[in-house]
Amino acid sequence: MQPLVIAGLAAALLGHAATALAQGGDALRVREVEIIDHNGFERPVPAAHMLVPHDWQAQGGVMWNPASPCGQSGIFEWAAWSPDGLYGVELMPNATWQMNNLPPEFQTQDPCPKRNATSARQYLEQLAQERRPGARLLDYRDRPDLAQAAGVAEQRTPMAMGELRQWAEAGEVLLGYTYDGTPRREVIQATVVFTHSIMQNVATGGTMETLAVFAMPAFAFRAPDGRLDFTMAESLRSSIRSDPEYDRRMAAHYQTMGRIQAKGAADRAAATRQHGEEMLDIIHQGYESRQRIIDEGHDRFSRVIREVEVYNDPLEGQVELPSHYDRAWRLDGGDYLLSNDLNFEPWRDLGVNGTEMERLP
Repeated sequence: MQPLVIAGLAAALLGHAATALAQGGDALRVREVEIIDHNGFERPVPAAHMLVPHDWQAQGGVMWNPASPCGQSGIFEWAAWSPDGLYGVELMPNATWQMNNLPPEFQTQDPCPKRNATSARQYLEQLAQERRPGARLLDYRDRPDLAQAAGVAEQRTPMAMGELRQWAEAGEVLLGYTYDGTPRREVIQATVVFTHSIMQNVATGGTMETLAVFAMPAFAFRAPDGRLDFTMAESLRSSIRSDPEYDRRMAAHYQTMGRIQAKGAADRAAATRQHGEEMLDIIHQGYESRQRIIDEGHDRFSRVIREVEVYNDPLEGQVELPSHYDRAWRLDGGDYLLSNDLNFEPWRDLGVNGTEMERLP
């Protein structure tokens, strides 16, 4: 993809990093970068693509840890930042954890880390303190649009002497902190999928519960205090797209991992059968639901971050661009120009020639 030029965003967002073109009409030039999986396969491969301002640096990618617990393999740990370091975006690692009230002898059966977070808000507040120690939580808001995009409809499924419930939540926190003497503002967004199983314990008369959780990679955008532009943040977030070949590779990987881990679960169940079939059922169903959300996590993350419109490009055919702008042009030099200004004209306002593109239904 050619570098893009996004109009309608304040050039002051990048301070001295604004380009000469931006000075002509409050525009921002961006380029596409690859988010690389460095060691998951036989060679580094692109896992996703994203637009960032053209002079920003990027670092990181998808990192794998063979010893990672809870069936999780590659995690996102990637960031890009402006030359002066004042602005930046970040993809924070996806996470998986579980909470339960099972008897002590079954606690060792669970390979998942423990985290005391039962809502997207609790998770985001904990994540903010882990990643930005000492930051002030200035605001929180739910993001039902991101939760809906995850494709996890709230559902309840009956099971032996209990039920299984699954749902998704999403939200964002606004943080304030000072770094290198500069007051900062940062927004962090995350989507979290919950699977809650509950079953009657016929031996004690109580209930046995397990909450399995998968948090998709969190997206963060930071800027100096007073210059945090939410439209810019949403545009960069929505520009992320997964790589189709990488999706196919990950699907094959999780199929293999699922078979291996299913056998391990069956072996553990056989070793503890004396504890009763009802206990084995809740552990097995909890495992299956947790593994399912992990397996589908990459695909769901791709859906959540995709907020694009399709345009008819006279040179490239159909192209996808961020949906936060009403008009788009293909410039003679190969760039794109986006704007929400109904009166905007590339030649008059920026001195460049371009063809306005048709938005496809």
